[in-house]
Amino acid sequence: PYRPITAPVPKRRPYSRVKVAELIIGALEDHAKAVHWFTKAAEQGLASAQFILGGKYFEGEGVPEDYVRAYTWVNIAAAQGHPSGKEIKEHFAKIIPAQIAEAQKLSRELWEKYVVPLLKE
Repeated sequence: PYRPITAPVPKRRPYSRVKVAELIIGALEDHAKAVHWFTKAAEQGLASAQFILGGKYFEGEGVPEDYVRAYTWVNIAAAQGHPSGKEIKEHFAKIIPAQIAEAQKLSRELWEKYVVPLLKE
């Protein structure tokens, strides 16, 4: 039987947050809750969560479809060396050429906010 996840996820354990998100999708197919946990992990600098979050925004799964945010998160994942990030980023760029400048600006802002502090640790 289903039992809700009630234990707190450790703050500095982004991999745990991704696991929680994957469990939520698998057990409940609750993409909105999963996006919540992927976002937490992405904001802690985890490239795989950033990449998945970009896909969620692109497909509109758990969040409204938003190509700018999709490109933004995939761009940040690619900058951190995610293996599929560069290829998908280039694919997104072909789809939303008019929005690339906005997406790149947001990428820089989120990079400074979420990734740069981790590089200083």
